[in-house]
Amino acid sequence: MLHHRARQGARHHRPAQEAKLCQAIAEVPARVAEVLNHDEALQGLARKLVKARDVLFLGRGSSYPIALEGALKLKEISYIQPRATPPAR
Repeated sequence: MLHHRARQGARHHRPAQEAKLCQAIAEVPARVAEVLNHDEALQGLARKLVKARDVLFLGRGSSYPIALEGALKLKEISYIQPRATPPAR
């Protein structure tokens, strides 16, 4: 089903590109689990951020929407005023 929907939205992609995109989407749950398995590192980062008043999320290209989402999530759970921006070129 996911593969079918990906094909509908990306008719201009070649079959090799479609297969690569579908594989990347299929890997997302494993990648998320991999990131979340770093409890000690995340706790260390949280200790540093707890005293922050401002946080800057940088993202270039396809990472920019991820930076925007990260800033939004931090704003939703804290009193920190995050900001997302593309880095200077």
